[in-house]
Amino acid sequence: MEEELLRLEHIQKHFGDNHVLKDISFSAKRGEFITFLGPSGCGKTTMLRIISGLLAPDSGAVFLNGQDVTKLPPDKRNVNTVFQNYALFPHMNVEKNVAYGLKIRGVPKQERKRRVREMLSLVKLDGFEKKMPDTLSGGQKQRVAIARAAINNPSVLLLDEPLGALDLQLRKYLQSELKRIQQQLGITFIYITHDQEEAMNMSDRIYIMSDGKFEQTGTPREVYDTPKTSFVAKFVGMSNLLETEVVSQTGTDAAVSFEGVLFHVQTPYSIRSHKKVTLSVRSEKLWMRYEPCEPAIEATILENTYTNGIIKVKLETPGGNILTAVAQSGSAFFEVGNKVYAGFDPDGAVVVDIQEETL
Repeated sequence: MEEELLRLEHIQKHFGDNHVLKDISFSAKRGEFITFLGPSGCGKTTMLRIISGLLAPDSGAVFLNGQDVTKLPPDKRNVNTVFQNYALFPHMNVEKNVAYGLKIRGVPKQERKRRVREMLSLVKLDGFEKKMPDTLSGGQKQRVAIARAAINNPSVLLLDEPLGALDLQLRKYLQSELKRIQQQLGITFIYITHDQEEAMNMSDRIYIMSDGKFEQTGTPREVYDTPKTSFVAKFVGMSNLLETEVVSQTGTDAAVSFEGVLFHVQTPYSIRSHKKVTLSVRSEKLWMRYEPCEPAIEATILENTYTNGIIKVKLETPGGNILTAVAQSGSAFFEVGNKVYAGFDPDGAVVVDIQEETL
């Protein structure tokens, strides 16, 4: 998986006055599962269409297997796409749908049948060869679409929010199935979604996008544990963003003031005193106590909700900041209107949105 397979260099794309992609560069290794994660309108689908050849960039280049394919049409690139709406041929049965690409390439009939059986077995649809698309469930249709796209052994398989139309339980099941299929095939998957759970569960690397550019890239654990920007901190998981002021710093330990309370945070940055910095504190890292303790800020419980064994508690500080904490269902019940003391450990906060002038 060390060999570079796909590379985009300085891709720019406009639609009229709308600057959709802003100097995008990235690379993917052979056999890697990469996800572009971001809200609607951030440029994910545009980038996928440029990789596939369905759309030309205004500037920049696309390289596949070391070859510049920027000006090649889709049928000249060894790339296939799986769409959210399946795009199956309604008049063809499953076998003919999956075999379509092989037939176009002139693969003999018996070889087509053998490869279709192998591919349907891989996606756990053995015996579905003669079924028509309108008799299949949404999950089955999507697996047929994946089999059809993968049977030609493309260098890259592009997946455009393929689970978006499915119900929650089926999406969770197909997340594990997609990862299994990708690992067995050894094909590079480029997946786009606005669903952080999908990205976290399946990806080797995640590129988080906002407004036509990458906010951060890394493994799922890296982008969750060490967000670089407030956008990433809020978009991936639940996070509290605290506006603080640096009081002093010794080595990697920085003392910061939040509403007059002194907290400590570990940071690799050397930050000048009296500079404003934003901290990201994950909701599960914000602890609550009934008894006074240090360092902690007194807060009032505004709301508590119970979901999937977790209590989410919304707090208001004396300065009017709204914080969110989570606790296991077996924890003490936090009543609305009660006073609690909230705080975090030095390793529970991350400095985000760091600017050169702050250092």
